[in-house]
This record gives sequence, C-alpha cells and structure tokens, in this order.
Amino acid sequence: LESRRRGAKGRSPCLTSRAPRRPGDSGRVGLCADGPMGARGSTQAWVADSMWVQAKLGGVGPISTIGSEMDLALAPHVEKRSGPPEALVPVGLGFTCRKGRKPRGQMPNQDSWCAQVVPGQVATYGVFDGHGEAGHHVSHAVKTELLKTVVNAALRPDSGVIARVQECFRRVHESVCASWFLRACNSGTTVTLATHDMQNNRLVVSHVGDSRAVLLRLTPEGLVADALTQDHKPEVPEERARIEAEGGRIVFDGRCHRIVDRSSGIGLNMSRSIGDAAGHASGMSEEPEVCVRQLGEEDVALLLASDGLWEVISPAEAVVLVAGLAPQEAADRLADEATKLWMQYTGGCLVDDITVVFASLASPALRREDTGSTDAPPTPPRPPPPPMDASPWA
Repeated sequence: LESRRRGAKGRSPCLTSRAPRRPGDSGRVGLCADGPMGARGSTQAWVADSMWVQAKLGGVGPISTIGSEMDLALAPHVEKRSGPPEALVPVGLGFTCRKGRKPRGQMPNQDSWCAQVVPGQVATYGVFDGHGEAGHHVSHAVKTELLKTVVNAALRPDSGVIARVQECFRRVHESVCASWFLRACNSGTTVTLATHDMQNNRLVVSHVGDSRAVLLRLTPEGLVADALTQDHKPEVPEERARIEAEGGRIVFDGRCHRIVDRSSGIGLNMSRSIGDAAGHASGMSEEPEVCVRQLGEEDVALLLASDGLWEVISPAEAVVLVAGLAPQEAADRLADEATKLWMQYTGGCLVDDITVVFASLASPALRREDTGSTDAPPTPPRPPPPPMDASPWA
C-alpha cells in the first residue's frame, strides 16, 4: 500500500489523498486526538480560535451537546440511537433519525445529526447524510469533528466568517480522505450546519450536498418556508462549469445526472461533499456555500433534514405539516409522512434514511410540554414519485 502511495503518475486518488502540509502545521492529519481520523493538528490559528471561543463562552452555564451515535443495526425503520435521556434535550428542539429500507442488501443507517446549545449564547444544529460503503463511518466522523471547529469560526465578530468556515470544511475533508479507517475513496457525506448566534441574532448556515436547511417565517399571510440552501447537483450550471473545467464528465443515467469517476466509472449524483476522494479527482468540491443571515422577529423555527425527507416532501408542504406542532411532534410528523410516501411510491421496496432536526427560534424559554399543539392539518398534495434508486452512487 505504501509503495502504491509513492507510485508514479496515474496512481489512485484513494491512496494519495493525504492532507498537504501547510506553514504552521505539524504534518499530522486529523483534528481529534482520540478519534478515528488521526492525531491532533496543531496550527496556531486553530489554537487561537479555540481559546477565543472558550473565553467568549466561559462561565455562561451548561453546554448541551447531543447527536446520533454510531449504530450498525440493520432492521428497517428503526430510530437511530441518540444518546442522552429526555431530560438533557435542549428546550425547543425536536429530532428523529430513522433507518430506511434499501434494495441493495442490508446497510446501516448512514445519516448522522448533532445539536449543541449554550443557553442564551449559541446553538448549532447539523445533519449529515452518508453514502457509499463506509458512508456511516464518514458521516459520524465528520459530525464529530466539524462541530468543534465551525462554531468557533461562525462566532468570530469580524467579516471573515465565510472564509473561516470554508477552511474548516477543507481541513476536515483532507483528514477524512487521509484516514485509512474511514475508507473515503468512494464514500462520503453531505453536510448542513446551522449556527445561531443568539447574542447578535445571526444565523450562519454552511452546506455541501443535498440535505437542506429551511427557515420558517411567520408573515401576515401565514407560516412560510424560506430555503437557506440549494442542492449541489452536477446539472446546476455553475457546478457543471467547475466540474468540466477540472476534466470531469457528467452523464444522465435515465434517472439523474452523475459525475463519472475517471478511475472506476462510478457516478455520484451530487457535486459537493466531504470524502469521496475519487469523485473529487473528477471535479467534485468540498467547499461549502455559506449563508450569513440576520434574524428578525418573524423568523420562528429552523428545519434541517436529509434528502430522505426532501425527495418526497417540499419545504412548502413541510410547513403545512408542522403548523401548530411542538418541535418533537413536528420532527416525528415529517418523518412519518415521508416514510409513508416512500412506501407508497415504491411499493414498500425502498425507503431512504430520514433525519429531521427541528429547532424553535421564537420561544427558547418555553418548556416542550408548554408549547401547545393543535390537530395536524390535512396531508398536502402528493409530490411526484422519487427515483427508484436512493443510493447517490450508481
């Protein structure tokens, strides 16, 4: 293996995607000393960022950090284990992470999610949809590492937020691709992270792939959905131009457009991700789109979900389904409806993994049992059936 890594021209990107050394780096990969990604990095900038955010948040009270744990169970429609007892779930947060039903043999739930809340200071929510043979390992590792760094970057008060968040993604991507444990040659994950700076009432959303973040706003016309992200697909003109400029090739397989890997011929139906070393050699990117948004009184809730939801329920339909529901009821209702639609459209043969994180922005002081709910509204009109193959890889 090492001889192949040192091999001549034409070597596989899966064997050579080691993070390059930069000025100030130790040359070691990974961001977590005891995680699967390797030894701790030691750049002065990252140490300064960590010290700054610790000083900013020091002494403000308990920090609640929850999220999905690694779960290799293979039974379909099972809730992915999510760690803490109910008493530790932050106020105003609802979540669910459910394994789907896949036709290509038994696979574990490859979705992951996280939430970190410092009351009155900052809250960060994330959804990660893994794909490929080791996608569950990649999504779990990226969830763990990216949460540590993006919060630091998003809270800095100057104007360089976008560049700092993009640097966080780049470093984690390089660490993932350099890890033999994660096997990220043809495995990767989407990332959708939202950091709510409560003191400045600002939202920073960073995103690669086709999971989505939606802001729910209460307007004179009623509750509406405002998309904060756009799917990164090969057919999007800006994405196609970048891929083809880097020598990549895009094909339509009858269901969707895919980037064809030059070494294996495998095609991926998204244009940005973390991991997927082979795809990145064919024009994919790990650079996130970053949205910085000032929140107003009309902004009442934040909804993050994997494409297991968005393939069958649009943001506008999601708003109808969650109107009047408490956060946990809203998350469960969306996942239940998405599962029913997948079963209906595929005859019970295929259901994608479904993860929903629903966070209240309007009433963080209310306890969950005090957030009154009404009867659920009628189910909205059904969207067209999703593709029969839920796997991003052909």
